[in-house]
Amino acid sequence: MTAFSLFSNLAAGAAEAASFKVEYGASLTGVPVGKLEISGAFRPKGYEMQSVGRLTGLVGVFASGKGAVTVTGSYRAGQPSSVFDGMFRLGKASKHVQIELAGGRVTVAKMDPPMDERPGRVPVLEEHRRNVLDPLTAMAMTMAGQEPDTADCNRTIPVFDGGSRFDIVLSYSEKRNVDIAEYKGSVLVCKARFVPISGHRPARSMIKYMQENKDMSVWLAPLPGTQFLFPLRISVRTVLGTGVLEAEKWFADANGG
Repeated sequence: MTAFSLFSNLAAGAAEAASFKVEYGASLTGVPVGKLEISGAFRPKGYEMQSVGRLTGLVGVFASGKGAVTVTGSYRAGQPSSVFDGMFRLGKASKHVQIELAGGRVTVAKMDPPMDERPGRVPVLEEHRRNVLDPLTAMAMTMAGQEPDTADCNRTIPVFDGGSRFDIVLSYSEKRNVDIAEYKGSVLVCKARFVPISGHRPARSMIKYMQENKDMSVWLAPLPGTQFLFPLRISVRTVLGTGVLEAEKWFADANGG
């Protein structure tokens, strides 16, 4: 099952206005390293999402970092049309990313500064720029039915981040009852795999590590009043230990207020 076989449910999932806000804490081997806030609203004909993140704790002391992203989108024939604008800064380095999608096809992709032209990079072909989602839209996943089901984990999420194209392949692991932040109830636990398609350099050790990484998972929880699932917790094994992004505050208003 691909993201697009379920994306056709987006308009139905937003038949009534609904807004949400999730505040995450990021940690590495149990040590706090950052904060991330994602908020947005879904309406019958479109949606908007915002994300703001920053490094905190000792990491923030030694390496300042922050980022902000906005996305506005609409539902057209079951495929997303969206405008993604992101500003990212790590230390003195900064990057501005702009992506525009029309019916799931990339029409604009700008990075400032541009991606380097080092040898060995897999070229991004036109076929890699079709049937994709921007990175923030990809976070909101629709349910096949009215309630979360094991099949909702079994999907491939095609992502284009402005310079590279990759898949996040999810598969069902288990259902679990949790009490995290303001959310109390059942979650879908999905295993996750990273599959690079283009724009990457296959010889890079980090790419090889992530391709072989079998210790990644995401917990998906339903947003009340909608057919959307959203990550409550993301866990990824890294070379420095396990990184976890977990909700600290979870708010959803099915009336869009």
